[in-house]
Amino acid sequence: MLPPSIRSTIQNALGRVFRPCDSVSVRTCVVRHSLLNSNPYRPPSAATPSAGSPPQATRFPFLSAGPIVGAVVGIANVASMAFVWAIHGFPDFFFRTPESAFIGAAFMAIGGGLFGLAYGGVLGFACRSLRLALRFRIHFWAALLASLLITGIASEWSLRRGLLVSPILVLALIVACSFVIALATARRIPNRS
Repeated sequence: MLPPSIRSTIQNALGRVFRPCDSVSVRTCVVRHSLLNSNPYRPPSAATPSAGSPPQATRFPFLSAGPIVGAVVGIANVASMAFVWAIHGFPDFFFRTPESAFIGAAFMAIGGGLFGLAYGGVLGFACRSLRLALRFRIHFWAALLASLLITGIASEWSLRRGLLVSPILVLALIVACSFVIALATARRIPNRS
């Protein structure tokens, strides 16, 4: 049993909350009804936005998508070199055995993922400062295609000439092409006025 003072305090509080709507204005009754029937576990993001607020632009996850694109570009880079290497009959080249191609692909995927962190940050900064919304699918496929084409051409040229093209130069060209294509195909975000 509760002491009488605490019991009366609880009854008064409950009486204010559960008072019938006849004694108060309709607006207060609606507010009280919505507060009582609201779900306290519903996240604020699930609430419906008001009609007057402008739609928010979704932020692109640059720091997670950059490593994904970097790893895929690294694997495509090695796959393109291995394809050209196989076409020419497996000569002594960047690879000497098929196992070295798999090890190279693993290292390029890890290196591409790590480089993708910095690349994603720079691309995100450029998109925010230029008010652009990146189109991820176009960027992903453009980076993959640039990696396959540039590496394939450089590998073919290296095998025919007998000189290895600098892998740093090849990767720099792939990154530059991907960056330019990403900015060129991005949508402009309208100004909120």
